[in-house]
Amino acid sequence: LGLGLGLGLGLGLGLGLGFGPHPNPYPKGGYDDIGYEIPAYFLDRGSNLTILFSHGNAEDIGYSFSWFSELSQALGVNFMAYEYTGYGMARGRFAMRRPDLPRLEPSEEAVYGDVEAAFRWLTEVKGIPSEQIILYGRSLGSGPSCYMAQKCAREGVKLAGLILQSPLLSIYRVTFDFRFTLPGDFFANIDRIGEVEAPVFIIHGVDDPIVPFWHGQALLRAVSEPYRVKPMWVRGAGHNNIEVLLSLDRRLMPALREFFAKIRGMTLAEWLEESRNYLGVSPRQEFRTPVDSRTPADSPASPASPASPASPASPASPASPASPASPASPAS
Repeated sequence: LGLGLGLGLGLGLGLGLGFGPHPNPYPKGGYDDIGYEIPAYFLDRGSNLTILFSHGNAEDIGYSFSWFSELSQALGVNFMAYEYTGYGMARGRFAMRRPDLPRLEPSEEAVYGDVEAAFRWLTEVKGIPSEQIILYGRSLGSGPSCYMAQKCAREGVKLAGLILQSPLLSIYRVTFDFRFTLPGDFFANIDRIGEVEAPVFIIHGVDDPIVPFWHGQALLRAVSEPYRVKPMWVRGAGHNNIEVLLSLDRRLMPALREFFAKIRGMTLAEWLEESRNYLGVSPRQEFRTPVDSRTPADSPASPASPASPASPASPASPASPASPASPASPAS
């Protein structure tokens, strides 16, 4: 009875932490989605480093745009954020606009398909070398980021680095300190991070009441020694206020700049000199819908190809809700 109650509580918390999107914050009619496509945006500063960001639970890219833009400007790097299936404008039939296709709901598999689609869009459409891409996952976003980092390592694809902010070992372990991964557990980052072959920088609040601090510590120990970077343990920080506290004492940006210099094999002064070229650049804001790779094979409008993301038979260019500086062209 105790084990059943425990697993039930753990699963309930896991589902709540894992999949609890906010109401849609985007202007209606902002995208012209066809089939299983996900909204995303790309801030292009012409930098030779690009962050691919995976957001946390109970938020989406619409709520976080101003923070992403500020981060991109302060660091002088390109920045891409994508939406999870079931969140924001990627929610069920409203996002699909296709009543003939099954309704999509949030799931671990769907999130992994989303990050793969975003990564392919950067490398195949934008032509950004994978070794210039930094995966950055916050909270729940540590799941798709660790998944993508492990996948790249297994396929021999080089990455610039991996940043994990308030990461979790796995969903069940948020509630219980299991020594192994139970059947049905998901976002088991602890089982993936040891295979990552890129510098790993972990940021975690010491007083985090949602994802305990020891999650970050355990993940750091599991990182292969050559890729282990000195972490940032933030005293007095919880789960959702790390950016606020680190912005007040101005520690976050210097720490990220130091990490970028390290992965580029530069001194901090050299990196600052190089990134200065991009700090004052107004980004080209591209709002896109990278095609998700999970279109059912039996869908008559969605021929599948394992080598590339599936796309509808008649792709349409998404309408951009961005400013006049945003060029409009299809993502695939």
